[in-house]
Amino acid sequence: MKEESFPEITQVRQAVEEAYALYNRAIETDNPELMLEFYRDLTLPDFVEKGIPGDGRVTCTREQMLAAMRAVAENGTLRLGAPVVAQTQMEGISLEGEAAVVRLTHRFRTTRAYPVAQRGTVGKRHPVEDIDRWEETWQRTSAGWRLAIKQRLSIRTKLLG
Repeated sequence: MKEESFPEITQVRQAVEEAYALYNRAIETDNPELMLEFYRDLTLPDFVEKGIPGDGRVTCTREQMLAAMRAVAENGTLRLGAPVVAQTQMEGISLEGEAAVVRLTHRFRTTRAYPVAQRGTVGKRHPVEDIDRWEETWQRTSAGWRLAIKQRLSIRTKLLG
């Protein structure tokens, strides 16, 4: 069955795509104000981010993230160092009442320096891609779809060259 047969899924997809367009633009332009906007406007008050399943930890609450983004905004940079290309790809959406579970992958391409013991000379930058897989719960609200839970499924870094 096509997605058009399920307008709610289309609405969720559009909301998540718009949210991550903002998120990725914040990363690519090194703009903490945009990242603050993402967490302030697109997450629920009880939003939590969790680590890889099995550790059971909440790694960050909405208030902690907003406080961190406000502090970073005062410095005017996300301090990413090298230019970053950010992409988000949705892998699946399922509806569960007024909630939607979204599986997605963030890919961040940049360069990173490694210690001599790991990758050659100190300070030499290497192209890398960070691949971060998430399962997210988005909740339907009167203001639209808002992010409630971000659960990390895996994270890995690939050396590209």
